[in-house]
Amino acid sequence: MLHVILAEAEIELIPPELWNARGIVSYAKKRGKPPGKCLLDSNLHHSTMRDLPQQERRGRPDIAHITLLYLLGSVANHEGMLRVYVHTRNDEVIYVKPETRLPRNYNRFVGLIEKLYQVEEDLFLMMRKLTVEDLVREIKPSRTLLMDEGGTLVSPGGLADRMRDNLCVVIGAFPHGGYNKSYDFADERISLYEKPLETWTIASKITCLYEYTVLRKLLGNG
Repeated sequence: MLHVILAEAEIELIPPELWNARGIVSYAKKRGKPPGKCLLDSNLHHSTMRDLPQQERRGRPDIAHITLLYLLGSVANHEGMLRVYVHTRNDEVIYVKPETRLPRNYNRFVGLIEKLYQVEEDLFLMMRKLTVEDLVREIKPSRTLLMDEGGTLVSPGGLADRMRDNLCVVIGAFPHGGYNKSYDFADERISLYEKPLETWTIASKITCLYEYTVLRKLLGNG
C-alpha cells in the first residue's frame, strides 16, 4: 500500500475577519449561502485577502483538486494499492476512498468540499480534526518520506530505491514556501529537483515509481 498525504492544503472556509467585506458579501449572496460556509479562493477573493496572514499562499483548493484527479486515476489506485488523505492548514484531514469519482469541474469540487465541512462525511469522503503526525501514527507505515525542496536531492533511481510496501509520502499542497509545521517524525526529507515542483508533478513521479518498483512485484509482473 502507498499512502499519500497532501499536507497543509490551502483549503479553508472564508475566515470570520472577511465575512463583512463587500466582495465577500456579494460573492456569498450569489452562492446563496453565508460567507462562513464558502471556501476561500484566491482567484476570486484576492483583493479582499490582502490583510490576511500568509495571504500569498492561502485560498488554493485547486492544487488539491488537480492532484487528487491524478492520484485517483492512477494504476495504483485502480489496483486498490493507494490511499490518499488531504490535510488542511487548520488540521482537518479528508479521507478519500479509492472508489471516489471526484468532479472534474472545479466549481463542483468546491461545492463538494463546502458540503463536507457541514456534514463531515458522505459516501466517499470523511473529514476529521487531525494533525499529520497523528495521521501517520494511525497509518503505521513502514517508512515516511517528506517531500521538501530543502531536503536531500535524489535522482529518480534514488527515489525508486526508497520505494517499499506500506510507504507513506507527505507532499506539501500549497503554492510556494515551506511547511508551517515541523515534521520531525518523517524518516527522511527528500527533494526531486533543484527547483520547486508543483504538487501534482511530485505526486505523479512518486506514484509511477511505486507502480514500477513495488506494485508490479505484488501483482506478479516483475
